Amino acid sequence: MLDALLAIADDPSDGEVTRHTKRTQVAMTWVSLPAILVMMVAEAAVHGVRALPSPLAYELVSLGMLAWLARDARRYATFRWLHPLVVFLLPWVLQEWVGGFVASGGVGLWGICGVASVPLFVEPRWFGRAGLVYAAVAIASVAAEAVRVPTRTASDAAIGALFALNTLGITAFLFASVGTWVELLAAERARSEQLLLNILPQRMARRLKADRSIIAEQHPDVTVLFADLVGFTVLASSIGPEELVAELDRIFSAFDVEVEARGLEKIKTIGDAYMVAAGVQEDLPDHADRAVDLGLTMLERLRELRPDGALRMRIGIHSGPVVAGVIGRARFAYDLWGDTVNTASRMESHGLGDRVQISDAVRERLRRDWALEDRGSIEVKGKGPMRVWLVGRPG
Repeated sequence: MLDALLAIADDPSDGEVTRHTKRTQVAMTWVSLPAILVMMVAEAAVHGVRALPSPLAYELVSLGMLAWLARDARRYATFRWLHPLVVFLLPWVLQEWVGGFVASGGVGLWGICGVASVPLFVEPRWFGRAGLVYAAVAIASVAAEAVRVPTRTASDAAIGALFALNTLGITAFLFASVGTWVELLAAERARSEQLLLNILPQRMARRLKADRSIIAEQHPDVTVLFADLVGFTVLASSIGPEELVAELDRIFSAFDVEVEARGLEKIKTIGDAYMVAAGVQEDLPDHADRAVDLGLTMLERLRELRPDGALRMRIGIHSGPVVAGVIGRARFAYDLWGDTVNTASRMESHGLGDRVQISDAVRERLRRDWALEDRGSIEVKGKGPMRVWLVGRPG
């Protein structure tokens, strides 16, 4: 029941932060109803029935807005600024109606809650403007108080009680607002952290946050894997752009899972090519075996995802030293450089479809038993003759 009351503004397309913001405003609106009811009773006890119209109007308007929102969640775009406006205006109306700031126990101060709602639910950039409007109204109220003919009939004790009640209510609202701000900021920070980790390895992300200077590392022995989809260009010419991107995302997302499961690092995608490194984020004695296992698994996953055989894959692997680092200022990029990277790329481009080709350097580092097929020496651009191997699972 409670969840249903809070979810009246939910939309299936909402992100976590948006849904939290919506539910917070709806919750505050629901909670304000009994709170204002208490204030209405207190003001009526001091000023009689003439104190009823403004808080009663708030109750009816708020209930009406909630019912209106519940019928169509898309109306939240209007609700999010309309409700703060009501919270801002009606306390001032009540204050003037019952005889001013002192006579009402400072009920107009509730208007600050409407101002506090602006950066939370409307637009942070409008907060200053809302504050100026509040200041102008408050100054006008003070000026009116100075020239007002005293008409108070309530005792000082009753007026003091109203001040205490109003102050307590406003303080509670502001504490709730600050708490909401903290939660939203924490959620946004977590999301930003995750976005950064989607771009950079964790260690590099930590260093980048601590120091914006050039970040570079030398790795004496890692394994680099390149994979390229064969037949993707033909497929791309036969399907629409959305279907093309969706298919590439489906395949590469499956590869991402396998990379993470082996503790390896996805470096980047280049068109329909996929690059991974083993041993750059932590020392892995079996980095070559992990890369080979990943390559063979990628071929298996591709066959599962495309049983029609329309897409095939060449995979090349090489081991050796690399330089790793973060470049760019407007858009960060983590990358690897060195002869090892170039040679791994050549292993892929000189390879065979649906096979994993490795250099002799990779073979020398393997610790597990693999089915190796010697292709002999092939001419590799920029390297000359190199001995290469095709690798498969044993048995």
